[in-house]
Amino acid sequence: MQSLLRLRSGMLLLVMLLLAACAEGRGPEGQYPSECIDRADNDVDGLFDCEDPDCAVAPDCIAVGDDDDSSDDGGASGDDDSAEDGVLECEPCPGSFEIGTLAEFDDILACESISGHLRIASLDATVPQIPSLPCLTQVGGPLEVSDNDTLVSLGGFHELTQVEGDLRLFMNPLLEDVSSLENLVEVGGSLAIDYQDSLTQVDGFSSLVSVGEVLHIYANESIENFDGFSSLSSVGGRVAIGSNNALTNVDGLESLLFVGGSLQLDENASLVQIDGLSNLVSVGDDAVGLGPLAHDEVPGSVSVSNNWLLETLDGLESLATVVGFLRCSSNPALYSIDGLANLMSVGGDLTVSDNGMLCQSDAESVLNSVVVGGQSDVAGNSGNCD
Repeated sequence: MQSLLRLRSGMLLLVMLLLAACAEGRGPEGQYPSECIDRADNDVDGLFDCEDPDCAVAPDCIAVGDDDDSSDDGGASGDDDSAEDGVLECEPCPGSFEIGTLAEFDDILACESISGHLRIASLDATVPQIPSLPCLTQVGGPLEVSDNDTLVSLGGFHELTQVEGDLRLFMNPLLEDVSSLENLVEVGGSLAIDYQDSLTQVDGFSSLVSVGEVLHIYANESIENFDGFSSLSSVGGRVAIGSNNALTNVDGLESLLFVGGSLQLDENASLVQIDGLSNLVSVGDDAVGLGPLAHDEVPGSVSVSNNWLLETLDGLESLATVVGFLRCSSNPALYSIDGLANLMSVGGDLTVSDNGMLCQSDAESVLNSVVVGGQSDVAGNSGNCD
């Protein structure tokens, strides 16, 4: 029994020595982003997160507001966001900001709005998450987050409600969490989500109602659905959804009513159905406003092509008129275009061709009464008609 007690005491002493060694070998709590809100005692001193004095001036632990204590106010602006009182006074920030290091986030910590652009690019490996920006509600120009090789989470944008310019998420290969954009209601320019290899969900856009120009979602290897766009009702320019190899459906777009430019659903290798577009009533409606055109874009056109697993066009039943051209071609698994049964007119060319499972006579029957302003090419559909 005594030997067992000595063994247990020895093991306890060893654990305590190992903990002490770990604490001695690392810096204070808050040395790395989000340590002050991770519910862990990172410096092993018995204090957690904002309770640790080391986190006193961390963005996640600073109160937002003015304590009106003039004794610690500094600068001509009269704000009192100094480390001494731990209170952050939010204010508008003129100009634009380029952020490339963790320290540079301090430049926008008290910004309630930014009049110009905000670009966060090429962050180093010590910044896996954008730190808390407790004041920022508006960006007057473009907001770009791009070329960040180790960025995993947008983290700090929980208060952001409006981006008046473009919002671009581009080539952040490890980005998997955009949930901090949950309060974003409006993007005045274009919303582009491109080359995000690890992003599987767009749940952070659940409050987004309108995109003023283009919705561009391209070459994202892991996005499976658009459930996060459940509030989006209008896009002023084109909607371009292409080369998203894991995308199986567009169900999150049920609230989308108007597209001001064109609708492009091309080269999505796993797309099976587009039922999520069932409430779309207008493509190319001038009342929405037309965003900038791509070099080969015809306003008001619809293209659904080269989607290898797409089976039907169910979801387009509300479309009665296509202002530009309509193209549905090279969809090998497509066997039904009954979703176009309510289509009355196409202003440009009508092309329904080379869909391997589509019966040619069925296609002709569905489109027989459509008035076509350009050329009509319904051919090469080689599916079984039995």
